[in-house]
Amino acid sequence: MFDRQRNRGVFGALLFAALFIASSTVDAQGSTLRVSDATGGQGELIAVPIELDLTGPETVAGFSFGVCHDASALQIQSVDLGSAITGFNGGAGPDFVDLTPTVGAGFTAGVVFDFDQTEVLPIALGAEILVAQYLGVVEGDSTVEVCGTLGSPLVAVVVTTSAGQTTIPTLEAGTVTVTPAPGTFRRGDLNGDGVKDETDFDLLESWLFELPGGAFQLGTTPPTGCDLQPNQSGDINDNEVETIADLLMFREFLDCGTISVPGPSDACGDDPDDDTGGFDLENPDPNYLISAFTINITGEVDEERDVEILLQVLSPTPVKAVSLGIEIGSALSPAPVPLTVASGVSADFFASIFDGQSLVVAAGSSTCGVPMMPGAPTFQFLGSLHLKLAPFAIFPPAQWREEVVISGRGRRTTIVDDAFQDHNPFTVSGTFEFARGNSNNLDAAVNIADAVYTLGYLFPQGSPVALDCEDAADTNNDGQIDIADPIFLLGFLFAGGTPIPSPYPECGFDFDLDLLTCDSAICP
Repeated sequence: MFDRQRNRGVFGALLFAALFIASSTVDAQGSTLRVSDATGGQGELIAVPIELDLTGPETVAGFSFGVCHDASALQIQSVDLGSAITGFNGGAGPDFVDLTPTVGAGFTAGVVFDFDQTEVLPIALGAEILVAQYLGVVEGDSTVEVCGTLGSPLVAVVVTTSAGQTTIPTLEAGTVTVTPAPGTFRRGDLNGDGVKDETDFDLLESWLFELPGGAFQLGTTPPTGCDLQPNQSGDINDNEVETIADLLMFREFLDCGTISVPGPSDACGDDPDDDTGGFDLENPDPNYLISAFTINITGEVDEERDVEILLQVLSPTPVKAVSLGIEIGSALSPAPVPLTVASGVSADFFASIFDGQSLVVAAGSSTCGVPMMPGAPTFQFLGSLHLKLAPFAIFPPAQWREEVVISGRGRRTTIVDDAFQDHNPFTVSGTFEFARGNSNNLDAAVNIADAVYTLGYLFPQGSPVALDCEDAADTNNDGQIDIADPIFLLGFLFAGGTPIPSPYPECGFDFDLDLLTCDSAICP
């Protein structure tokens, strides 16, 4: 209720002025104005009561104040009198009511209960004097608070007693929590035509692997009345994240009829699950690993060169698909065929997306019931990633990512098992764990002997020195082995220099993409 005024002519206006302007003002005398906490869904109306605690010694004849909120999170829709005062004057309500919105900021309120002062608000706690209705715009918490910064002239924050004394109340702000809108959708029906078919598969594929302007375009209200929610209707395996797992599960659903799509799939409905994160990006699954290391760079330095990166997968479960995200910067670009698989890998589906900085490549098996690779306790060859390196550019300008964002949508690195479940893998360089600095592989310690050993490798005198693990000798982790590495190690050991980069002191994998690898087991 906005712009609501009810008064008794000039007398009412004069009395209002007398109560709120001319009366003496003192500090809070047993009164508290409180905005109550409230929760509601995004796109829904949220009722927020404003309460008055009154502990005396006087009763209350009226009040005025403003209520402010974050307009980016909430939109004020209406304000009504609360239950504590609607019954005044025989149910007609207070004699003077002015509730006025301030666009984008809040509303102001001025109320005089009874010009004859027969009706007053008694001493009580939690008296509901107003109820504001807000539209939840953005999910999350925001503050709604009583304020004296609205109106022209500014509406003061005062509570006036029946004795004609205007007091300044204690103020308590409230928190309004907007929860995500559940929406209604039909899982698998991306275009909203009421059926799950090849068109929907094509839309999901373009949603995952095409830049804007591709096939998938959000419309308004589809013919079926369901909402168009690609992040719900495209979540075929119902783990709250869209990956190649959803696409291949959809393929098997359409082609084989041996699996079903989780509900709601036959009618519009809400997601029955309350999970929101899919697999955890903060905690990759240590049972799943992708190893990537450069095996070949060919071409002249002043020309575009070919880069081949060998990929291996460790998965205890059969692998249906793999998707990799990599930030390659401006010096690298994907080859025309960015991913080729090794002999014996049953991949018949390939996809990629590149926005000039980030690259996602994926491969999988779309054959019904056939995994791309079996599960195994050791690494298996997946294939090769093929990139182009710009003339005179220095390699490596690339970093593996658990998720890359292209066109505002995250694409996650994943290993998909034969049940179409995503696993967040560690992406490492090399296939064995090591401790950085332990170049001699003769003991379980990093010490001066390792610096001497690396110098012997760089400057052999007699028989050549072999490195069982190149990454271990790269003490400063700059992607190359040179005299800087033993100097870095000696500085750390004897001069309090920069700490040795991970993995150190415990064994671990190298998470940096470089030209070095570790292909011998040097850690127990």
